[in-house]
Amino acid sequence: MAVAQPEVIQNYLFPISDQLTSKILAYRDAVNELMEDFRRVNRHKLLIITGPSTLNNPLQSKHCAQWISKLSGKRSYKVSFEAKNKLPAELGAELKHIYENDLSPDSIMLSMRANYTAYEESQDPLRETKEVKLGLPLCRTLMHELAKYCPLTVSLSNTISPQYYSDLCCLGLVDSTLLESQLHREIVSGVSYPCGFEVPSSSEYHVSKGKEAIFASSFPHSFLTITKNGSVAQVETTGNRDTFLVIRTSDCDNNNEVLNAFHNLDTNTKLHGQLKIVVDIGKLNSDNYNTKCELVTSLIKNPKCYSKLIGFMIDSGDVYLPQNTQVEQISSVLHEQYEEEQFSNLRQKLLRNDEPHNNNFDAFLLANQMISRIVWANR
Repeated sequence: MAVAQPEVIQNYLFPISDQLTSKILAYRDAVNELMEDFRRVNRHKLLIITGPSTLNNPLQSKHCAQWISKLSGKRSYKVSFEAKNKLPAELGAELKHIYENDLSPDSIMLSMRANYTAYEESQDPLRETKEVKLGLPLCRTLMHELAKYCPLTVSLSNTISPQYYSDLCCLGLVDSTLLESQLHREIVSGVSYPCGFEVPSSSEYHVSKGKEAIFASSFPHSFLTITKNGSVAQVETTGNRDTFLVIRTSDCDNNNEVLNAFHNLDTNTKLHGQLKIVVDIGKLNSDNYNTKCELVTSLIKNPKCYSKLIGFMIDSGDVYLPQNTQVEQISSVLHEQYEEEQFSNLRQKLLRNDEPHNNNFDAFLLANQMISRIVWANR
């Protein structure tokens, strides 16, 4: 099946407005400023990357982006539930409070994880990723919808598809399974936004491989690739020095092990500047929440750990609001009304309200509480 070139998709079939372009560039400037402040000041903003680990339900993904925009203080909403949802009164009140009240997050910057590279769970012998199954036009439509609300963090696992969304994203992540991939190190060296290399644990071996990836991607590279107009070319990159490690923690980890790993992360003179760390605390539940809270507070309050810490990654789950919930934006933006008309047909197909989903809001509610705790601890 033939696919249009990235240049055609981005600039001719599904272009974005000048206003949204300016907003995304402002997001990138804010991320770069956060990276610079990390080196200059004792108390800096923390980057919080949240959202589902992979985009499963487009409408719930939009609700996630709206939640992040509300946390950031950029939007105001009015939420109303249908009577047939039969939500417990306490849960309904808590969800409305989250979407209708400000957090005033002056000490953090929020970004949404927008990952389409996971494989579909199916009995079909043909394996395909979610972006392949949905198709690039619908994927770009959803990414466009999410980018209106908040900065996006995309996966660079697939070496081709990021070119179709490069004008919509502000951060990149390389999966831990690709930590030693020379191809992905070359790609990171050429992108125009900060990127993180995920490591599966805080062990000395995995962290050393992450350091190698950061070191390699900080230098210029020359390699063959497919350009945005679909031709093969030799490209030269300038190197990317805004890179960081994402250290994954599990429920089996002892908090002291993670703290000790931070203490053992000495500054590597090969790296241009101090090593930067994002801690992935995963998906929260009633069993691990208190332990994760203790870890987060310890990392922020410990000066040696805080000097390397630039933020956290939190899996906030797949469900944010009940089915058929009405989310009304109190003050709409004129250019966004125009873009909704431009993408109207695809938006209607994508953001259907009839997709079934469970009503387990635990991960979302606990993620919201954790972000509030990080704001409080980083004051």
